[in-house]
Amino acid sequence: MSLTRDEPNMRTEEVVHKIRRLIEAGELKPGDRLLPQRDLARQLAVSRGSLREALRLLAGMGLLEITPRGTYVRRVHLDDVVKPLTLVMSQSARDVYMLLEARKILESEAAKLAALRADGLDIAKLRELTERMRREIELGEMSQETDIQFHCQIVNASKNHVLSSLMSVLVALMQREYDSVRLEMLVRCPWSFYQQHLGIFDAIEQHDPEGAATKVLDHIEFTIERFLQHLPGDKRQSLLKRFAN
Repeated sequence: MSLTRDEPNMRTEEVVHKIRRLIEAGELKPGDRLLPQRDLARQLAVSRGSLREALRLLAGMGLLEITPRGTYVRRVHLDDVVKPLTLVMSQSARDVYMLLEARKILESEAAKLAALRADGLDIAKLRELTERMRREIELGEMSQETDIQFHCQIVNASKNHVLSSLMSVLVALMQREYDSVRLEMLVRCPWSFYQQHLGIFDAIEQHDPEGAATKVLDHIEFTIERFLQHLPGDKRQSLLKRFAN
């Protein structure tokens, strides 16, 4: 039956997803050695063949390294991907604006998928990050780390590893190109940012793809407006003229 033939592929995808989630959550860290394949297959309740195929796929993604001594989580360096981009970016207002535009495109579409595909664990993680953000604001300790984790979790919940990898590159560029300005924006209007994140979370929790995309677009448009306000008048006008819709 076709169902029997397709089952190994389904199992392989599940294993890839589970191990990726463990790596992304930090439960498997760079340099960690995985269990022997026989033990790992038993723990994940999959066949040895499905496990081997999943490990090969993960190695092809650059997340694992398979050696005669065992399988290890790779020390992934984003520099290999980010460096070519940083060569054409100069921390200018124009580059930051284009980076925010790129976020609009990627994160709004990822939010649609997240609203359709997020499981209970994804929802729980987003809820925890939203609540952590609220606690930080109440304590006057608004951090970029929680904000970044929230946005990354949305993309992870899309269940599209290509989008997750692209988001990792965008995060690295965000931290390089406008880290200090971004923190200043968060500190200046923390409750506005919190309410926007809460709206995004609510739409994903309610499995409303269009609502989730709209909330993300509204949030990043708000961020762009705050960024433009941070600029001197001449630079702001120049950007608006160049990127007018």
